[in-house]
Amino acid sequence: KAFVSDPEKNVNKVEFACSVNDLGTRLKNTCAPSEDQRKVALEILEDDAFVGNAIDPKLPIYERLYAVSSVVDPSYAPSWYNRGVAYGERGDDEGATRSYL
Repeated sequence: KAFVSDPEKNVNKVEFACSVNDLGTRLKNTCAPSEDQRKVALEILEDDAFVGNAIDPKLPIYERLYAVSSVVDPSYAPSWYNRGVAYGERGDDEGATRSYL
C-alpha cells in the first residue's frame, strides 16, 4: 500500500521491488506455493501499473515478478540477477547477459 500511495518515494520503490523479487523467488523454490502467495502474485501482475510494461504473460509467474521488480526499481540489482538466472535456465544467453549488465 505504501508504494501505491506514493510511488515516487524511493524507499517505497526499494521495499516494494525487494518484496516482489522475494515473492518471485519463493514461488520459484516452492513446489506447492500457498494459495495466498499465488493470489498476491497475480494481484501484482494484474495491477494496471505493470500491465503495460511488456511483461510476457507466457513466462512463469516468478519470472514476471522479477520483471515487475526491475520495472519498479531499475537499480535493484537482485531482480536483474534473478532475471539473468531465469534467462540462463531457459538457454537464453543474450537475455542473461543483458540482465547481468
